[in-house]
Amino acid sequence: MDFFLQTAWLVPVFPFVAFVINVFFGAELQKRNRLIPALISIFTMGASFVWSVACFMSGKEFARSTTWFYLGSYEVKMGYVIDPLSVTMMLIVTFIGGLIFIYSVGYMWNDPRFSRFFSYLSLFACAMLWLVMADNYALLYLGWEGVGLCSYLLIGFWFEKPSAMRAAKKAFLITRTGDCGLAIGVFLLFALVGSFSYEDIFRAATETHRGLFVVAAFFLFCGAIGKSAQFPLHTWLPDAMEGPTPVSALIHAATMVAAGVYLVARSFPLFSLADSRGHPIALLQFGGWEITPLMVVTYVGGFTAFMAGTIGIAQNDIKRVLAYSTISQLGFMFMGLGVGGPAVGMFHLMTHAFFKALLFLGSGSVIHAMEHGMHAAHGHGHDEAHAHADHPDPQDMMNMGGLRKKMPTTQFTYFVGALALAGAPFIASGFWSKDEILHYALEKDKFVFIAFGILTAAITAFYTSRQMYLVFEGTPRTDAAAHAHESPKVMTVPLVILAVFAFAAGFIGLPFFNGKWNYFHHYVSETALLNLGAHGAAHGAAHGDAHAAAGAFMTTPMVVAMVCSILAAAVGWTTARGCYRVRPLLNPQEDPILKLGALERFLRNKWWFDELYQATVIRLLFLFNEVFAAFDQKLIDGAVNAVGIITVVVSKIWQFFDMFIVDGLVNLVGWVTKTWGEAVRRVQTGLAQNYMLIIISSAAVLLVVRLLWKG
Repeated sequence: MDFFLQTAWLVPVFPFVAFVINVFFGAELQKRNRLIPALISIFTMGASFVWSVACFMSGKEFARSTTWFYLGSYEVKMGYVIDPLSVTMMLIVTFIGGLIFIYSVGYMWNDPRFSRFFSYLSLFACAMLWLVMADNYALLYLGWEGVGLCSYLLIGFWFEKPSAMRAAKKAFLITRTGDCGLAIGVFLLFALVGSFSYEDIFRAATETHRGLFVVAAFFLFCGAIGKSAQFPLHTWLPDAMEGPTPVSALIHAATMVAAGVYLVARSFPLFSLADSRGHPIALLQFGGWEITPLMVVTYVGGFTAFMAGTIGIAQNDIKRVLAYSTISQLGFMFMGLGVGGPAVGMFHLMTHAFFKALLFLGSGSVIHAMEHGMHAAHGHGHDEAHAHADHPDPQDMMNMGGLRKKMPTTQFTYFVGALALAGAPFIASGFWSKDEILHYALEKDKFVFIAFGILTAAITAFYTSRQMYLVFEGTPRTDAAAHAHESPKVMTVPLVILAVFAFAAGFIGLPFFNGKWNYFHHYVSETALLNLGAHGAAHGAAHGDAHAAAGAFMTTPMVVAMVCSILAAAVGWTTARGCYRVRPLLNPQEDPILKLGALERFLRNKWWFDELYQATVIRLLFLFNEVFAAFDQKLIDGAVNAVGIITVVVSKIWQFFDMFIVDGLVNLVGWVTKTWGEAVRRVQTGLAQNYMLIIISSAAVLLVVRLLWKG
């Protein structure tokens, strides 16, 4: 196993090799055999997964670095760290990413840019793996920007669609807003420590207790807000659904949005920083009220979870419902990080990765079937990239219905994913990870977050079951749904595999019968880099809770949290069943959501966030642009033009002076010299008698002058 630890740097290199091959030679390989570019990407991702499994099986923590470059007198290193936190992410990215790659073969088979798509997927995986394996913030930032670039390329992959082009730009610009905060945080940490290394920074932070480390943590969280689509930088993620569905699955499950949660988990010693007395260092203080970084993380996560969940209720696009679900579940993860520590947040990240990848790929299978149903119903081709205006939207759930019998494999696997998302008690992974977050909120007396959590759990169960009933139950509401059929096995086999993990992954977070705390919590909590800050109040409490719970299989907060979670899921699912199962919809006008009136419009229009930003931030930016444009045109350009005019005038004056004064004097001297020369030359005849005449005449003239002068 030491061989795999020593060569773990190959994990991100494998997909990078696939990117290079496909981006330079993919088009030619595609002409020879369309499957070759896909096989290259799938094979290299499989190799990365094998290496990741080997690193996990070694059971060791390992770090390796080398000099990258010198920044003045500072040496910046490039290296990787293998520990429970990074290995967890490596396994998630390579396993789920590999299944998405396989699924993409069937979904993107007829796309003319087939090889380019797989080259982008491979680069995406490479960037994400560099991000999670980095042993310092500089390399993490490199991977961070890499996933941002790849998301732009993949969201806008069908750039012929204006909506896809706009969505790609929106995602890039909004996430860049958060990235600016991350850059400030990284540079501030370097200024404080003189190193980008996690180990150096965490040790310095816990030894000096300086408040600036807490400020740096806040700026790091700004980056996480952007990448993980948390309030207020959440509006880009639903629009990102304009990209191909495998891209949606990759962004929402294995890469990109998970990066923000990982960043906070990795930087937890900074977020839980305490002073020498063990009291958390506050970011701000108002009288007796202190705002700590973890409090910011928890409130942002809790509010985002509730807000995004409510919006998901009123959406009809199958992928947008899942997009708002992702934003909501990411909020749950941040809430888990705030109340329970890295292991709690990462546990929900891990279970969510499986069932959300399953749901997105399942939605892609449904969309694929609807498009083929349109082909059968209307007699010509149709795909997600080139939707015709005269056909019903293949992503609108109101155009579906009755797909259960036509797509049994997709329906069953989607149902498993829905159970996990809704938190079906005892039988789905999402139940255990959500329950742990509620348990910690209850144990820490965080009643605000208990309320957020319970309400969000009920809302999640409602919109999840609503989606199931609208898509798969009842009768087909369009010809496309009536002519739909099951997707090919290259798409359904990954669904079955993911369904198994969506069901079983949560069990590694259960307390065992011998009283030992759940394996996942114990595994992640043993990360050495996290324990550099273990004496911090928040982290120490979270770490201690894990071992304190070892003495009992179930505690009172666990039972209460479990009961609340079960009741919330039951209320949400039962309400949706009464609205959509008892009386299946025959047309969109019968949707009970419409009866909510102004509230329905409020939720369907996403709390009017886009309109609010358009009226405030964007309008203000345009106003600034107009002011700066006027300043540039009138003042800057005016000054430049004035300088130009003055220069021209001066040059004209100088030209006149040069031509008539300088050149005039020179020419005058030349003319006088020439004229005098010509005059003198005339007397140079070469005849002696002429010279004698001149001498005698000159002498006579001089004599006359002399005489006149004397007289």
